Amino acid sequence: MANICTVYTTITGDKASLDELYDMIHAQSNMLTRKHPMLLDAETHKIEFGLCCHQRNADDITLTQSCRWSPRKEDYIDLSDDYPMLTIIVTYEESANQLYGGFMVTGGSCTESYEITEEQWLERHDDDYRAEKKRIEELPYEEFLEEYTEWDVYDDPKYAYLGKAIVKRIKDTDLPLFINVEWMNDEADRQYKNRYSVQQEAL
Repeated sequence: MANICTVYTTITGDKASLDELYDMIHAQSNMLTRKHPMLLDAETHKIEFGLCCHQRNADDITLTQSCRWSPRKEDYIDLSDDYPMLTIIVTYEESANQLYGGFMVTGGSCTESYEITEEQWLERHDDDYRAEKKRIEELPYEEFLEEYTEWDVYDDPKYAYLGKAIVKRIKDTDLPLFINVEWMNDEADRQYKNRYSVQQEAL
């Protein structure tokens, strides 16, 4: 069975084209959905994959969709062929297989495409992750020590990447306080052990 990929789409450009496209999406126009089935509303049509929600904002349309594995660029290129005055920006995440990336389509062509790591996705798109990282970096040092020597790195697997920020913040003299931490991220574990080893040799 395919894993579910969540797709976030932002469409910008000519206002008249945006209005027309949004009205057709909202009405679930057969003229639109027959040609572009990824715009079928999943709940309305009782289907597993498709459009989850849509919104018309002042300057754009935002869509949240679901699909198998990862979105097909060809589907969005076809949509762009019909609406050449619009720019379609797609980002997607499929965490089960750590598939993260995005692309941009305009004028019937894909003009940008990229794949990124889970850590890069969190850095770009996860507000909670960014807030936690900022907290690690900016807490007064004594508060940082009190909080993060007791921090359970298993609370949320995605926070494993924050171990590197914690290791970076620790002063050499305080490295022994973290000796019993099980760093979930291999790089954080390696950085900590290297620093701890150097610190012990210097004693």
